[in-house]
Amino acid sequence: MKKISKFFMLFLVFTLIAACGAGCKKQDIYPSKPITFMIGFDPGTGADVSGRLLASLAEKDLGVSVNILNKPGTSGAVSYKEIMGYEPDGYTIVQGTLTLLTHDLMGTIDHSFRDMTPIMTYQTEASAILMSASAPFSSFGEMVSYAKEHPGEVTIATSSSGGVTNIIANAVANALGIEFNIIAGTGGGADCCTQCAGGHTNLAIGSFAESQAHIDAGNLIALGVTGSKRASVWPDVPTFAELGIEAANVEQIRGVFGPPDMKEEDVKILQDALMKAANSPEFLENVEKTGATSTVLDAKQTGETFETFEKIIAPILEN
Repeated sequence: MKKISKFFMLFLVFTLIAACGAGCKKQDIYPSKPITFMIGFDPGTGADVSGRLLASLAEKDLGVSVNILNKPGTSGAVSYKEIMGYEPDGYTIVQGTLTLLTHDLMGTIDHSFRDMTPIMTYQTEASAILMSASAPFSSFGEMVSYAKEHPGEVTIATSSSGGVTNIIANAVANALGIEFNIIAGTGGGADCCTQCAGGHTNLAIGSFAESQAHIDAGNLIALGVTGSKRASVWPDVPTFAELGIEAANVEQIRGVFGPPDMKEEDVKILQDALMKAANSPEFLENVEKTGATSTVLDAKQTGETFETFEKIIAPILEN
């Protein structure tokens, strides 16, 4: 009886060791728990909508949920600062936009995209200079003339300093040799468009997705659009180059980054799942609907592309 008990106990011990080994091995497989995707802008903005859809589509391949955590503040700066404090275990990632560059160049944050781990890029997006239907001018040319005759009186709604829309507004003013009364808010392009559509400002900078409902309602008019060519959703709206303000031609870029020193194998898993999501029919349909451009890049290409955009942005901020 004692002999049987001894063998039985040994059997239990080996069974527990085997179970623990299998369990520990499972925990070592990445990812084994939900991932948090920080977005440094308000819910409902173009950044939030695109990032939220990307995350949901990547969940199937990752095998875990990807939860959105909105961390709005100073055009993304809050989220860029916060990501640096997380462990590089792949369970907290952040959306990186053009403001990741602007805040670094302006000194708003004390690190650059080079200090973070690039994972992938999923789209670029043009912005437009938009005019309120109640503005005291009715075209781009009239706006320029009015602004020159009334220095500082033309109001334009933008994001906070360092935000893409704020950068574009300043670049447009510099290119035209005029002075805007820039109304810098804390939100993104959606807030800018709402302000302008309500007649609170003469102009705004925003994307197609953020402005189209107001345009359809007759409250906003698109005067010009960034990008190398006319946007497919705005075929009748001239590019900044056509308007003679090519120096202000700045496009939004949206990618995904992690904390410093992430494991290459974890980056590869995230990169592949997110790139597959960005190339899916559902995501591409949303890209077309919102007037963005599908720009799907891997981790290495993302770092290189942000370097290229940095060279474009730096001279604008120096003016």
